[in-house]
Amino acid sequence: NFENFGEVVDPILEQGGVASIGQAVTAPDFESKNWFPVTPGALSPGGAAVQAASEGHEVGVIGQDYGAIAKQSTEQIDEIVKDYDGKGISGEILIPLTATDFSPYVTQATEKFKAVVMNSNPQVAEQFISELRALDLEFPVYCVPAICETQTIEELGPLAENIGLVRPMF
Repeated sequence: NFENFGEVVDPILEQGGVASIGQAVTAPDFESKNWFPVTPGALSPGGAAVQAASEGHEVGVIGQDYGAIAKQSTEQIDEIVKDYDGKGISGEILIPLTATDFSPYVTQATEKFKAVVMNSNPQVAEQFISELRALDLEFPVYCVPAICETQTIEELGPLAENIGLVRPMF
């Protein structure tokens, strides 16, 4: 199960006595008695954010505007970073699902943060990084492999400079 709507799906599965095995994404997933995560899910970008913070960056989160799920995920990342440094993240920028021009979001991120953690799908991460590099910016970006896929990193070639690829341990 790799859904993003735990608040809707989890109670139905629990009522039917059906176990949900997959990626824990939403707060209800972590609270469900029927949820058995096989990957760290939403916690992975939190590890990438801690890596950025450990390297001295005030980090922001770049996500997609999925509504409540985006807010929950960012809150989880903030809590993970707070546990590490006592400060948390510097904020978030949510990119609308319909966005095609990423330059306003890149500009906003580089003005607001010292580094970013991608908490989006791979396509958004690739577009964001490509736009960032098209502006000739060597701004630090941190990702997990599920978001910044190894193939994408290889395809970016020299544009992949200053991308921190953080692999979760599980």
